[in-house]
Amino acid sequence: MSGFLVGKQAIAFCAATGALLLYTSEKLKFEVVTEHHIEVLRKVAENQWMMHSDEQGDFLYTGCKDFPNDTVIWAGYLADRARWEERGACKSIRRKDLGFWWRRDKNGNVQEIGNERSAR
Repeated sequence: MSGFLVGKQAIAFCAATGALLLYTSEKLKFEVVTEHHIEVLRKVAENQWMMHSDEQGDFLYTGCKDFPNDTVIWAGYLADRARWEERGACKSIRRKDLGFWWRRDKNGNVQEIGNERSAR
């Protein structure tokens, strides 16, 4: 009978720990950063780009692996603004309100940055 109680206690402990971890992970709040006039200078590695913004100057953007960053971040182009969650080692744009908003010309084409800028 004592083995049954120990087993029940272990199951209850695991369930409580799991519930606590789930609650904590849902309540984690990451800082959301908004940058303006972002030049994506070049891709330097998988999920990494050299960028320049009004707020930070030159910086290395490392995207989290929770989203296919290559599908929305394009080297050589200019974004009016970008928003992401700072997650420590990487930046996440997975949420629908996060991402890159590209500057477009009157025909709807994304604006390229000058060659002198992308060579930095």
